[in-house]
Amino acid sequence: MRVMSGRMGHEDLRSLVFGLPRGMRWRRGGRPNETRSDRSRRPPTLVPVLAWPGVTQTIGADIPRHRGLAALRRGGAVSDLLFLYVCTTREVAQLREVSGALGLTVQAASHTFRGLARRGLAQASKGRYRPTVAGVDFLHTTLRDLDADLAERRERLHIVRTTRALAGAPLERGTPVVLRLEGGLLTARPGRDGPSRGFARASARKGQLVEVERLEGIVPLRPAPVQVLAIPEAEAEDPATLRSLSRLLGRRRDALLAARGLEAFHLTTRSQPGRAVGRFGVAAAVREAAQLGVPSTVVLLDRDAPEFLTELDRSGSLRVDLVPLPHRGSRRPRSRRTLPEPAKRPLDTVDLDRPAC
Repeated sequence: MRVMSGRMGHEDLRSLVFGLPRGMRWRRGGRPNETRSDRSRRPPTLVPVLAWPGVTQTIGADIPRHRGLAALRRGGAVSDLLFLYVCTTREVAQLREVSGALGLTVQAASHTFRGLARRGLAQASKGRYRPTVAGVDFLHTTLRDLDADLAERRERLHIVRTTRALAGAPLERGTPVVLRLEGGLLTARPGRDGPSRGFARASARKGQLVEVERLEGIVPLRPAPVQVLAIPEAEAEDPATLRSLSRLLGRRRDALLAARGLEAFHLTTRSQPGRAVGRFGVAAAVREAAQLGVPSTVVLLDRDAPEFLTELDRSGSLRVDLVPLPHRGSRRPRSRRTLPEPAKRPLDTVDLDRPAC
């Protein structure tokens, strides 16, 4: 307890009894829709008020009222709002009707009603649960603020409503189209059934770019497998190795072809004359191609395989087939390791189906 010397004033007494700092007092508080006669018949509600010379301010009066989504952060705010909505749009005679509509227990609905009644927002009258005038105003104001807040937030979001795609067939203006990834390219073809749909904004011939509007749905991404051909360093100059590599690469003409390292690049270009071979940024290019559904083949020396595999798929979401490449006639039997283990599916299967944002 604080010890005071001398004569104790009124402010000192209020500070000692009520625990208020010096310079503060209490005033009577009112309730919503309460007349002066009603206020005089009930016990007074004391509200702390700042009272310095020339200053009188209710504590908390300067705190801004939350609106929109922020107002729903208060515990029970959503239940209060839905309770008032149900009682406004229906004739509710029992709280069981409200609890069933809101997915609450009857006890929880009763607790919500008592809280609203204490705030003067709901009442039980003539066998019905109804909102008061203040409750109807609270419901309309809250819903209006929520709608305005959501509209403002939607305007700030980047929503893709149009896009460009490659016309996979002749298209007329207004033709409904389906969007798919074909060879890693977003392609539009006539149709209505598909995971992503839209309408051609203008006519386009096959192979032209076309603007697609009124988009709906999401284009799915089906990652393609990556084949890694590891050549033993000691056999890189063997003619049999060149023949084996040429035979294997000829089976996957549709795949993206890349080589890591000078020796592997030189050997790959000799085995596939006239075919484009990626040389720079191999891991990044192959990773992007696989994520867009384009199969890839990478040729490298076996000494570079561990480092390349770590760089290629740090997340472990891609299917990578590591194939050692001994030439024909070697005594060492050919083995095959698949990363990640196990993977006994054909190379053209799809392991993951995830939507693209």
